[in-house]
Amino acid sequence: MTGPGKIVCIGLNYRDHAAETGAAIPAEPVVFLKDPGTIIGPFDQVLVPRGSAKIDRGVELGVVIGRTARYLSQFMVLRPGDLINTGTPAGVALGLPDHPYLRAGDVVELEISGLGAMRQTVGQA
Repeated sequence: MTGPGKIVCIGLNYRDHAAETGAAIPAEPVVFLKDPGTIIGPFDQVLVPRGSAKIDRGVELGVVIGRTARYLSQFMVLRPGDLINTGTPAGVALGLPDHPYLRAGDVVELEISGLGAMRQTVGQA
């Protein structure tokens, strides 16, 4: 297998991100799935689809499952290689009027001490 079987995402997991978007803090985790085809590499180009006007930045720490996990509340069975995204921290354009949405030519960089860094250029599809 070259990628995750499934990507499990946790929405509104960070209080400051929920606050900046005007969303209420959920009583229980907001769990949703993303298509595994959405993954790109740490130095790949991010392509903006034609007609898209609000492409926002978002950085998430992901956890890759190392062995089969069963009997977890909130989640379905997770297999080795599945990915859990922990949520988006504050700082997205949606919640900050002085932060423009991404456009072709923009560069997004991030780094987590001890884990690594990535740099992606935004391009037009």
